[in-house]
Amino acid sequence: MKLKKFTNLILSQKYPLQKQIYNFIIKLIEDGELLPGNRLPSSRVLANYLDVSRNTIIQVVEKLIKEGFLVSEAQKGIFINSNITIYKKSKEGIQKVNVTNCNVKSLPGLSSFGESMKRLPLVKSHWSSTLPFSPGLSDQNTFPYDKWQKLYQMHQGRISVSGFGDPRGYAPLREKIAEYLRVSRGVHCTKDQVIITNGCMEAVNLCSKVILNHGDSVLIENPGYPRAYQVFSALGANINLVELKNGCTNTDDIKNYKLSGKILYLSPTRQYPTGSIMEYENRVKLLQWATKNNCWILEDDYNIEFSKRNNLVTPLQGLIENSPTLYMGSFDRILIPSIRLAYLVVPEHVVPAFINIKNILQGPCPLLYQAILADFMSEGHFIRYIRKMRSLYTDKLNHLCCLIHEHLTPQVKIISKDSVMYIVLLTPGMNDIKIVEELSKYGFGSTALSLCYFGKIEKSGLIIGCANTTKLQRVAFIGRLEKIINSKDFNY
Repeated sequence: MKLKKFTNLILSQKYPLQKQIYNFIIKLIEDGELLPGNRLPSSRVLANYLDVSRNTIIQVVEKLIKEGFLVSEAQKGIFINSNITIYKKSKEGIQKVNVTNCNVKSLPGLSSFGESMKRLPLVKSHWSSTLPFSPGLSDQNTFPYDKWQKLYQMHQGRISVSGFGDPRGYAPLREKIAEYLRVSRGVHCTKDQVIITNGCMEAVNLCSKVILNHGDSVLIENPGYPRAYQVFSALGANINLVELKNGCTNTDDIKNYKLSGKILYLSPTRQYPTGSIMEYENRVKLLQWATKNNCWILEDDYNIEFSKRNNLVTPLQGLIENSPTLYMGSFDRILIPSIRLAYLVVPEHVVPAFINIKNILQGPCPLLYQAILADFMSEGHFIRYIRKMRSLYTDKLNHLCCLIHEHLTPQVKIISKDSVMYIVLLTPGMNDIKIVEELSKYGFGSTALSLCYFGKIEKSGLIIGCANTTKLQRVAFIGRLEKIINSKDFNY
């Protein structure tokens, strides 16, 4: 090979010589200047030409041989590998140049799970996680970052929280969660029944892996939580929809239509998205039905801390000891999203199954945030934060509702305001997905109610967060929404 190909290599003392020479040879290969089978100049010749040590060239060549770009042939020299696939850069972008003449007609197939994920429709999100009015987003401006940061600095250098940890979760945190749930929610549990997960959807996935075989049936409320529906669908479950009665799971519907399933997923203490509360009599009936029909109840007690009611409804898990209930909750929507910590409470006799599968599939959650949260709860910051934010969110919700009544009625109707973090508006005759898209253009988040229906869309509306908003933002949001509704451009 002629050395003129290296004429454009101008070495700089600012960067390692090996890296510069290595990158230049790679570029020559990508650009087709060095073709498969071409011989590279000897290390002595190339070193003299570039005025570098021979050892520098040898180290570059050895690295390129290890990575498969070059091959060494005894008694002959160093050559560009003839059996590599390279990518050539051009004005049209990066084009693959197949130097092995291998004609691949199709890619290998996917698993049944992978194929189900391909078929699953994507739920388009029209808001970023930081946009005001994004449902489920807490007020990040009032979070006690100073206290959190102090705990972070205290734990950061500790070897005990630098490893992988127990797949069940950090023991002190599990103890604090169990204590908190017993006192505030009436849940029957010990720390040994608590499993820490990376968000609620890991908890749903874990329950599915432990309980469901491919093709087993799952009962889900309609409307309900779209992400849970997606998880069960992706895992190949046969979904049976349970219609609501007065905003809650219709227990008579389950009995009359003889619906069955291995899991019933629901949120009885505050149905999502309607916000309705299941009456005590129906909750007892549901537990009796589940016990009789060997069905697990996956109870999502999401954000119940921010309910407008002072006397919270006891969850299904707390009504009867040893009930077939899997209870879950989370911290990321109560505190700040980046925490990504949730928990699952399961009966003692199935704990080993959950732990072993979690250990195989996901492994333990990162210890650092668990240790911080454990101390955050132990020092009383968590309870004080809940009380402070419930009052603040209530004021924000009341202001937003007043603006809605003043500017948007009777075109819209509030159907859910039990949570102080969000409300649900009905927008009859309007395309709620297009409304959400339009609002996002002006920097406002929201979710279309129609996405919560898993069949025929019964109602259109907006799920609107109010926790992460200011007074000026609420005024501006309602003003924009009023213009959208009055324009008639978003009607069906």
